Amino acid sequence: MITALNARFVPFRFNVSEVGFPTELPALEPWARYYAETERSHVGFFGHVVVGTGGRGAFGYAGSGHAWEFETSANYQPDQYLAFLDASLERYRRARALTGDPRLAPAERDEQLAAIHRECLAQIQDASRAPPKPAGWKVHTPWGIR
Repeated sequence: MITALNARFVPFRFNVSEVGFPTELPALEPWARYYAETERSHVGFFGHVVVGTGGRGAFGYAGSGHAWEFETSANYQPDQYLAFLDASLERYRRARALTGDPRLAPAERDEQLAAIHRECLAQIQDASRAPPKPAGWKVHTPWGIR
């Protein structure tokens, strides 16, 4: 998985509690807004987002990474994570091919790009639907048991 990741992507990470969200990546604005508006995200927050060149578009999201999702989340399951990366890369490549295709009329290009954008949003929304914390499940934090 690491080989595939390094061969097809430019991975990077940052600690939002130390540096905040990079303004150069407007595609991360929904995650920045969630982090700012949701106090519990300050206990633990991470996300794996595929962002296109220029940082303007998000092409996929690996979903929540709650510890109780260890057996089901793409964040913890290599096969699912590779499928997430492959699908995100495929959406990015389709969008990039459309932007550089001189044979398409502008209206047709815009329509096809909008369809890919809707596809990306649907995937991100679907991946964002985390199952609720199981009854009795506890996590120990510096702020107490939650």
